[in-house]
Amino acid sequence: MKTKGFESNFKKSLVALALGSLLSTVPGAVLAEDVVVDAATQQVERIEITGSRIKRVDTVGASPVTVFDAVHIEKLGFSTVAEVLQFSTFNAEGSGGNRANNTWSSQQTIELRGQSLFHTLVLLDGQPMAKSPILDGGASSINDLPLAAVERIEVLTDGASAVYGSDAIAGVVNIILKKDFDGIQVKGTTERAEISGGDRNTFSLVTGTRGERSSSIFVYEHDERSAIGLADIDYAKARVVNGDPGDINSWFGLSTSSRVIVDGSNYDWKSPQRDGQCDSFGKQYVGPLGDSEYPNDVICAYDYTQDAEYRPHTVRDNIMASFQYELTDELEFYVRGYWAHMNSTDVSAAASVRGVTFENDLPETDSLIAVNAGDSLRYRFTEFGPRTAEYNNDVQDLSLSLTGDYEDFDWDFNYNFNRYTMRSFGSNYVQEGLVAGAIGVYNEELDQIIDPNLSNVSQGEIVAGWDPRDANSAAPDYIKANFDRDLEMKQESISGGVGFETFELPGGAIGVYLGASYREVRLKNLVDAQSDAGNVVGGSGGSAGISERDIVAAFAEVGMPVTDELEFNIAARYDDYSDFGDTFNPQVSARYQVMDDLVVRASWGTGFRAPTLVDINQLSAVGYADVKDYVACYNDGQDLLGGDECNISRNVAVDTSGNKELTPEESTTWNVGFAYNITDDAYIKADYWSIELEELITEFDEHDVMWHSARLLAQGSSASVGDAFPGTGFERDAQGRLIGVNSTKVNLGDSRRRGMDIELGWKAATEFGDFSAVVNWAHTFETVFSEINDQGVLEEGTDEAGDIGAPDDIVNLSLSWNMGDHTLSSYTVFYDKQVDAFDSGDNPNSLPSWAMTNFTYRLDLAWNADVSIKVLNAFDREVPLQKWEGDVTDSDYRLYPVRGRALSLSYSQSF
Repeated sequence: MKTKGFESNFKKSLVALALGSLLSTVPGAVLAEDVVVDAATQQVERIEITGSRIKRVDTVGASPVTVFDAVHIEKLGFSTVAEVLQFSTFNAEGSGGNRANNTWSSQQTIELRGQSLFHTLVLLDGQPMAKSPILDGGASSINDLPLAAVERIEVLTDGASAVYGSDAIAGVVNIILKKDFDGIQVKGTTERAEISGGDRNTFSLVTGTRGERSSSIFVYEHDERSAIGLADIDYAKARVVNGDPGDINSWFGLSTSSRVIVDGSNYDWKSPQRDGQCDSFGKQYVGPLGDSEYPNDVICAYDYTQDAEYRPHTVRDNIMASFQYELTDELEFYVRGYWAHMNSTDVSAAASVRGVTFENDLPETDSLIAVNAGDSLRYRFTEFGPRTAEYNNDVQDLSLSLTGDYEDFDWDFNYNFNRYTMRSFGSNYVQEGLVAGAIGVYNEELDQIIDPNLSNVSQGEIVAGWDPRDANSAAPDYIKANFDRDLEMKQESISGGVGFETFELPGGAIGVYLGASYREVRLKNLVDAQSDAGNVVGGSGGSAGISERDIVAAFAEVGMPVTDELEFNIAARYDDYSDFGDTFNPQVSARYQVMDDLVVRASWGTGFRAPTLVDINQLSAVGYADVKDYVACYNDGQDLLGGDECNISRNVAVDTSGNKELTPEESTTWNVGFAYNITDDAYIKADYWSIELEELITEFDEHDVMWHSARLLAQGSSASVGDAFPGTGFERDAQGRLIGVNSTKVNLGDSRRRGMDIELGWKAATEFGDFSAVVNWAHTFETVFSEINDQGVLEEGTDEAGDIGAPDDIVNLSLSWNMGDHTLSSYTVFYDKQVDAFDSGDNPNSLPSWAMTNFTYRLDLAWNADVSIKVLNAFDREVPLQKWEGDVTDSDYRLYPVRGRALSLSYSQSF
């Protein structure tokens, strides 16, 4: 396509180039707004910057954008996109997912500024990335991306709903894939961890061709990571942590849902074995143990850490292919296809039941205690093996675009289709309702325990029954169950717009972009019938059915260069959702060139997060829970608001479903900052930011429903709880007994965060090589959530900045040295000390400060190859551990790596 430029823009770009010449050479400081100058015409090519659709030439824009390019990513030492973002200063409270024993085990999220995963928008080549149905279709998982296909990652740390729509509250992550490559590159990487588990092997192939008017690229990547078991990690394995090893309270990692008989007459817990021993049940059982709080108890406890995994085994395959063709000097066509498949095997503790009542007596034997009808059972089905869920995730993404220019107009048209499917197959689960009826019945005539469902004594058909006391007696297979899920999130969209320049201001022409988009979204969230009915023990999540929405949007941007030094920008977007309605969000920003080496910038805008299709359309899921009837207590004359205790409780049906009355969360964000070249070889950037949210989408459970129903009565309100909190309510029978409660999600509460980002960079070229250093520091001043109190008033809560899991200071330090064919780099991550914000004691729970350093050495070889050696967490810094009443519990997996030190070796060959 032809390059267009204007004298005023070129003049202004000289200042931009002066600052950009430094930033573009320092790792971590390469900005998305790199200036491109056509050497033949000396005209400046304007490029699109993440955060705006107006093409510009400025290096430092009105909103902060940071770029991790492929070279810098390699120097960090990490091997996945997810790891690169997880340990950045922007990801203030770590990343969710990637942990076994839950549906999210195959996922990983990015949560800028410590906001929710629903408050960060992820783009792929500037278009919305496929959203995961595992995350309710409300966020994208970055665990499926091939690092070999990534050209750079642009991170906008400012609100951008006025440009991109929903979710762009804390910022935008734009992952730019490779488009221009000529040749063949093959790379293999192997990582070995010091612990038993967590090894990784990766292979990638990149091929591309480049012609006079076209280019194409093909990328394949295979990645396999071995599982990490709980027993592989010192702080996660079962162990005695304090006191008497014979006391269950002195242990960590044991469950009492194991092999225990509960006496129906006095509720003492007893071992099924007369001698009290537990080893006959299997290697996972520990005991007999006592309980210092209940001296008569004898417990055979279950060591779940021997079966359960910390992280699952995963295998990922990716293919990306793209083709770019310049149809004419004014028209360009681009198509990109992307496919990913991830298989993960999630292994959890064996299924268990508790409170299952024996319907018949079982006699005492030489080795087993007697059981009376009315006694109950706590049982772990280790004979079935651990629960195993196999997840198969597939992503298909197709993007087509036409871009062109006609006279003084730039235009673009885009079509995007993506589908994310997840099908899981869970085995070794149990149908709880069948357990009591499956326990064997003692037949006195036969002097044998027989199966009550498969035996027919009169016909002489005798099947040995299950005796849960006996280690050699296995539960029948007919009580086993699967837990299967079928999820799909599909998006299809078209968008387009036109950019042009209008009349001239002293600083140049006013730039305008006008655009519109249409998107259709479909979510399928189904589980098998037995699991959906709540009959399966050990599964999680019900069905949300099939739901759809469409979104129409119109957006506009105006860039006004008032003078050579001052520019104002205005953006606005209107979104109309077919389910909950419409929303309008503006943004204004400005940048001022104070002097040649100093730029000051500021922005303000509003944003929103749309409720997910699951939030709105979750199908009715009925369970049972003990619920205090606060309304009945109030009617009995109790002063609940004055502190009276309510003792009326009933086990009732709790119906949880979606809420069609939900409205979007709404945000207000602002940012003030500057970028300054201290010298030709050093710079500093700083930004002070604020995010305020209202109408947070939150759970309103059965206890909230009943309390606020009573509170409204006590305050003399004529409104029902359903009036105050749409979608909630309760039901009574004809005699006035509470029989059901409707709970759901509601718009309730707000939050406020404030913080500051600072980046310092330095470089030097010497006879001993080229040196560079970058320090990124993120500080959070305030994290406050407001919630409704017992009086029904929204009040400000505790400041959670610096709370456990939310360090208020995070530092990244990147150091690099290059000389000829040798490059040595290091990357350090530092988290400050964290103190429990809700612990008012003299010695509150806390985590000490922590740091991890990766080292990378790369040698470029003469035959178009290179070899890299990396030591991850080189000093083997152990993760800090939370203490709870003298017990050492799990680390915060969202922040810290779990596998300790690891060695990585890579070899790359180019042709």
